[in-house]
Amino acid sequence: MALGFILLLVTALMPSTLASTELHNACAQGPTSTLISLLSTSSNPYALLSSTTPEHETCLHLLGIEADPPRLSALTSYITPHESSAGTAAAASLYNARVATPTGLDMPPVSWFVFGGHVSAVRHLLGQPLASPNVVFRNEQGGKITILDVAAGIFESVHGGAHRLMREEEKLALREGGDKWLLMVELIEEWGGVVADEARLGLGRDPMEL
Repeated sequence: MALGFILLLVTALMPSTLASTELHNACAQGPTSTLISLLSTSSNPYALLSSTTPEHETCLHLLGIEADPPRLSALTSYITPHESSAGTAAAASLYNARVATPTGLDMPPVSWFVFGGHVSAVRHLLGQPLASPNVVFRNEQGGKITILDVAAGIFESVHGGAHRLMREEEKLALREGGDKWLLMVELIEEWGGVVADEARLGLGRDPMEL
């Protein structure tokens, strides 16, 4: 599962599929100054950030390619929920937007960051209001998964066993060595992430069924 998804994601992120606008290019490749300029001069940053590439990827999805910290901070500063319900709904839709194409697999932005192993960026995203760790999306076989399924699956592929079956002393050694996949799994769990079967039962933080 994990290897197939990684190959699929690499294919999806080839440069030919990137920018359809100056904003998308700035999100995917920078510079941060261009991103800030475009958002600060827009009369409706939410509408701008909701625009997609022909492949239905949002700016936040594209940021998952490099997970550049200054670009990510700049973008999320414009998605801070307003007091109005309309503003809250807009923020939620941006954080949890799906790539609704056959090859996009309904993936939310945070999944791109998880596949890339960007632990700090995932921590930043899951710390934002209304960004759910439990958006259910699809794998290439059509099964339903969450980002915890992804991270746990990659951990198992790398280490030859499930993290939940590993002895605590082994986990401690991996933590001290900065193993990004254990750190990713534990980070997602810390923020209320669950596997898809649990999310579909309404468990975990803010589950969003497919």
